[in-house]
Amino acid sequence: MSQSSTEPPTFDRASTDARHSRVPRAGIDPIDHPDPALALIDLVRADPPRHQILAIGLDPIGCGLSCLCVDGTDDADAVVDVAALVAEHARRRRDDGVDVRGVVLASIRPGATAELHDGVRWHFVDELLTDAGLALVEWFVIGRGPGGVTLPRHFVSAPAGWFT
Repeated sequence: MSQSSTEPPTFDRASTDARHSRVPRAGIDPIDHPDPALALIDLVRADPPRHQILAIGLDPIGCGLSCLCVDGTDDADAVVDVAALVAEHARRRRDDGVDVRGVVLASIRPGATAELHDGVRWHFVDELLTDAGLALVEWFVIGRGPGGVTLPRHFVSAPAGWFT
């Protein structure tokens, strides 16, 4: 990971272990590192890229339970609305006996990158999910820049929440 004062923090996908690069199988393979999460995100996001937010629901050991794709998220604040939707969905799933514990988010922003205000959004999203009993495991902003992946949590010095 790299960070400078003029550019948003980035995730260096080239420096990661190859074992994490395959697409995780739902309910079987834990999503315990950025690479399996990004492999799944790369599989389900639109091609060519368009403004989307993806949310991956995780069980108590970090295996994927669901993946939600929301199109038309041109407004960067849409991540807060999607988080509220995910929180409500998780509450309903728990009522049905499905134990959703964590969420990985990805904002697809073609031609853009993370912005300083994403730190404020991180706090809103984290609070919404925590109130629903969910962990915000990671939030990726995928767009332009080195590697094309930035991590808004770095703006607020929040740690990654990967389940171990």
